[in-house]
Amino acid sequence: MPKDLSPGMISKRLTAEQILTLSAVNEKINIDSSAFSSNIVIPCDTGAGTVYYKTATANAHFDISPNMVYGPIDDLLAIGEIKTITAIITLGASPYNFAAFRINGVSQTVKWAGGSAPTLAQNALNIFTFSIIKTAASTYTVLGTMTKFA
Repeated sequence: MPKDLSPGMISKRLTAEQILTLSAVNEKINIDSSAFSSNIVIPCDTGAGTVYYKTATANAHFDISPNMVYGPIDDLLAIGEIKTITAIITLGASPYNFAAFRINGVSQTVKWAGGSAPTLAQNALNIFTFSIIKTAASTYTVLGTMTKFA
């Protein structure tokens, strides 16, 4: 039996065991204009959204780390669940590179679309998308893509 949800009813997690029909979805984006850091941390449990846009131009090689403010990321996902995050990185004329994807400080092997790590585009926005699949306790498969926008 269909049930309508009024705005603000869901604050943590909505589970649909059958079919969930949505007429529109607006996703939050975390726009960060602070100075560039070599470790880009994307908070996944604060309501800021899982799309992260770093507007400061990269000035070093960098890592990307999904993070939980309220506990380890292992608490965010159950085994058999997936979380997708996006990082929009501004790259200038200097050829800085993506160095590592870390979960709870541990470097993960990223399975890249096309089979190899991408070459970043200078003077462009480099958009990384990572799908994190929890396969066992503290064990993940990470799928990654990078797209250039100039």
